[in-house]
Amino acid sequence: MVKRVTSWSTASLVVALVAVTAVPASHAQDELPVIESADASHSDWGDSTVDINQVEMSEEGGYVTVAWTVNNEGETKFGVTDFGHDTYLYTDDGTAGVALVDEENGLRYNAVNDSADYCLCAGISQAPDVKFRISPGDSVTYWTSYFISEETNEVAVEVPGFEPVSGIPIE
Repeated sequence: MVKRVTSWSTASLVVALVAVTAVPASHAQDELPVIESADASHSDWGDSTVDINQVEMSEEGGYVTVAWTVNNEGETKFGVTDFGHDTYLYTDDGTAGVALVDEENGLRYNAVNDSADYCLCAGISQAPDVKFRISPGDSVTYWTSYFISEETNEVAVEVPGFEPVSGIPIE
């Protein structure tokens, strides 16, 4: 059984936001490291891949930001709303469906939301900084935020529409 973590107090969010290192919504592919990649599992996305670029915990501990890049190598467009959450309601779904899994301790971490239920992730509320549609041949970098156990050293990253990426170290 996997426990789910999604929401935290406003005070915790304020402390975490002070510690955030913002990851812009779009980068040239060669600017970010690639820790690991996964193939698309969505049948319409062809040979598209997702690269996990960074999983970093704040110095204060517990607040984690994940940077990841989608490489559309298929023949159809897809967009940021394809990475939303199907179970939990967020005011701005954005990339809220991207989850971290602490496989060792059986914990699943969902994107952090604030007191107004906005996802602390790349999404519609960050317009015009977020590229909403990913055309064939495009690569777009997004980010998603979490509160996780400070003892967690490694996670699996699950991006909707792609195979899970296991064994990702937390910096």
